[in-house]
Parts: sequence; C-alpha cells; structure tokens
Amino acid sequence: METRTAFARRVAPIEECAFPALPPSAIADTRLAALFAKWDDARAREGTSFPSRRQLPAESLARWWPALTLLEFEGPPAELRLRIRVHGGGIVDLDGANHTGRLLAEAYPANVQRVVRPGYAHVAECGRAVYHAREGGDLRGYPAVYEKLLLPLAGPDGALRYILNCLYLTRAPDPPDRDFEPRYDAYDRFIARGSFD
Repeated sequence: METRTAFARRVAPIEECAFPALPPSAIADTRLAALFAKWDDARAREGTSFPSRRQLPAESLARWWPALTLLEFEGPPAELRLRIRVHGGGIVDLDGANHTGRLLAEAYPANVQRVVRPGYAHVAECGRAVYHAREGGDLRGYPAVYEKLLLPLAGPDGALRYILNCLYLTRAPDPPDRDFEPRYDAYDRFIARGSFD
C-alpha cells in the first residue's frame, strides 16, 4: 500500500546533501545521543526514512521537554516556512522569549537565521537528521558550546511535516571579570556538523 509521498520516500544520497555523513557516535552530548536513538528506533519500527510524529508522542519525550522545539512546515518544505509549535522552557530561558506560535523567520535576528537555516534546509531537502555543535557566546557573552539535533517527522499523510529540534548549551565556568572580554557573536565556529544515513 503506497501511503507516503514521493518526497517522503526519497532520501537524497549523502553526496547531494550539504552536511557530511556522520555516525551516530559523533553526537557528543549523551542526552542528544539518547534522543537520536529513540528517533532512529521509531524510524526502524515504521520502516521509513523518518518516523511519524505519532511514533514519538509528547509523553515519551518528557525527559527532553525543556530542550525541545517543535517546528511545523507551513506549505511545501522547500519554502522553509516554519512555525514554532512548542518552545521548551529551557530554550525560552536561553532565548529570553517564548516564540511559540511565531514563524522561525520572525522569531530570530538575521545573524541567528544565517546559521540555523542551513540545518533546517538540509532536513527539508534531504529528509535526514542533522547534528551540529558550535562554539560561541551565551546571552551574557560568556563562552559556551551549543549542540543541536534536528529530527524530521512525518505528518498523518506520511510526508515531512515537522522538525523536532533539541538544543543543549554547555557554558564554560564564568571567567574572571578583569581578564574577560565578552563575545556576543553567539554563533561563532562549528565544532562538528553532519547528517546520518
């Protein structure tokens, strides 16, 4: 029985995608690794390139709730018009605002958009999970590492409909005030980035 759209069935060969292939062991944060394993298990149970949202109900994701953002495509995925449906409390604290209900393009400034859009575009174009880690500064300008996992999810029709974003921030210990120069370029340098077969 053919229930998936042509897009949902096609996963682009990794050489067609902007993010290099990574083994799941490349995920440094154990919480993100556990979420990837849960998503991958749901995908394997369905026998698809990415699982449906119903395979990962909210209660099964409770341990990650503070770090999760659920985004829904409005229109074709290629248009990258994403609405924030759920914005976890930990992410609200990091952002300094709750963006639930807003479009991604309205919620974040251009410097953040420049960095985050390629990951979302990769998920939309290739139907693959994406991981990346970046060094930068937190909202105070203190050194931090941001690790993010973007997981594609299907809607009821089997086509790509959602991206589940999980983000963890690790801050360096506060530096001494006299020797520290704050950095506010929160998205500074990639440590690792890639996608998974």
